[in-house]
Amino acid sequence: MKILVIGAHGLIGKEVVALLSKTPKYEIIEVGHRKGSLKVDMTSPESIVGLFKHIGTVDAIISTAGNARLGTYELLSEEDFWMAIHNKLMGQVNLVRYGYPFLNPEGMFILSSGILAKEPMYGASSISMANAGIDAFVKAVALEMTKSHRVNSISPPFVKETMEMLKMDSSTGTPAKDVALIYKKCLEDNKTGKIYDVRKYI
Repeated sequence: MKILVIGAHGLIGKEVVALLSKTPKYEIIEVGHRKGSLKVDMTSPESIVGLFKHIGTVDAIISTAGNARLGTYELLSEEDFWMAIHNKLMGQVNLVRYGYPFLNPEGMFILSSGILAKEPMYGASSISMANAGIDAFVKAVALEMTKSHRVNSISPPFVKETMEMLKMDSSTGTPAKDVALIYKKCLEDNKTGKIYDVRKYI
């Protein structure tokens, strides 16, 4: 089973790669933004199409990528809000739009949103917006796909390592390696249009 992991060098992505690599039947193709031999610019449809043309068909496309900025709506610039839209939201939407022709029968997309879609916090308006958009897109586009294809999203809580980087109290954070377990579960489930709230599984 050939699996494309986009965001493979990020906190969650590298744990997903490490976990899935333990299963012999999975062939992992790692794609990063700045690191690695394969790179993609999530804001560029041309870059996304070029990636798929280079790789060819796959059995699963997993995205752990997508950037957005923290900050109150008063302090975030127009550019900051567009970053969340173009990168985290439309970047992943375009993985589905342009990746669909390269997905083998019975293939699956796994996108990444986040708990801030349902439980926003102060200073996260742009991130909450993007996350909610991803979850809504997954539910809707699952209805439009053929029965042989699936699409789901993973909604992690705050990742412990991210909280530590932001100098936040990380005692309530979830380690990235635990979040990775839910990507594997989603990959092996026979579901579509589902939002996997990580907290319900760990």
